[in-house]
Order: sequence, then structure tokens, then C-alpha cells
Amino acid sequence: MFCTLIKYHTGNRWKVSEWPERTNKSNFSVEFIALYQYDKSEAVDMVLAKDTPPNVVVLQECSVYFPGDIDTYQALLIGWIDQIIDNGSIPVVATVVPTTKTMGLIQDTKNWIKHRLLGRPTQVDQVRAYNDWIRTMASDKAIALLDLEALLRVSDTDRIMNQAYSSGDGIHPNAYAYSLFDQEFERLLHLIDLNY
Repeated sequence: MFCTLIKYHTGNRWKVSEWPERTNKSNFSVEFIALYQYDKSEAVDMVLAKDTPPNVVVLQECSVYFPGDIDTYQALLIGWIDQIIDNGSIPVVATVVPTTKTMGLIQDTKNWIKHRLLGRPTQVDQVRAYNDWIRTMASDKAIALLDLEALLRVSDTDRIMNQAYSSGDGIHPNAYAYSLFDQEFERLLHLIDLNY
């Protein structure tokens, strides 16, 4: 099975393209496509235009794009899902990795200004709302879900990233968190493979 993960550029910290070797899954091949923007249209077009498109396309966004234009974000994601399905590939949507409670003085100050002075929703609140929408949309459309938030949050009611999984910047996961991603990714691809 050939799988493509389209994600924010820091996804290379996961080294997902090495996942088959790490987990002895020689029947899988995984590529990673990195972009520095929420809009992944260019990457989706490129991946689906290949002579041999992937069996599975995983779409995941980063918390750095929040708060943002949530209506546009949702419309884009639904469009990519439809495009992937129309192409004969299987879409997988991933929840956004939550941030920790604090992300350092500079980022916390930026978030405070956006929320208090500009009246925008907080990063934490919008990521939480977006993830809720992803879960509902995936369930309604019977789309496979890679729930990264559920792996890393403190609890079902305290949905910030557990400090034990933070790389230290409050945004990106650490090596231990990526090992959990490996396990969840394996579980998900195994389920897809059984039904493919």
C-alpha cells in the first residue's frame, strides 16, 4: 500500500517516510509532502496527477494556522477529500495537534494581542473547535480519522497538549509523541488495508 502524508513542513520531524522501515512493514510505502501554508491544493493536485497515485492520502494541518478563516479552511478540506475520492484514493483526515497551555512569552503575547485587541478567537479555542468539526465531518462522511489530538491531550476535558509530549516550544511534539503517532498510524493503515 502506498500512502502520502500532506502536512505542514515540520512533519519531517516525525520522519513518517521511514515508518515502514521502523515498523517492519515492507508492504507499505509512505511519502511525505511538506508545505508552508494551510492551503494544500497544490500538493493534492500534484499527488493525484502521478502515474501511480497513492492508495491513501493523509491530510493534516498545524496549529500555527490558527486562529484563521475557519470557513475557508473547512471548505478547502472538504474539496480535497472529494478530489481524493473522485481520483480513487482513500482520504484520511487528521486532527490538529493541540498546543500546550503556554508557548513562551513571545507567542503568548502574540496570541493575547490577537484575542484581546483584535477580537479573534484564541488559538486553543479555534483548534479545539476545528478538531470537533473534523471528527463530526469524518463520521458523517465515513472518512478515516487519524486523531492526533486524542493521543496528546491531557484528558478528554483538558484538551491542551500534555507537556510530556511537547518538544519544548508548546506547538511541536517530541520523539515520544511521534512514537505514539507511529502506533496509531499503523493501527489506522492496518484497518484500511483490511478493507481495501
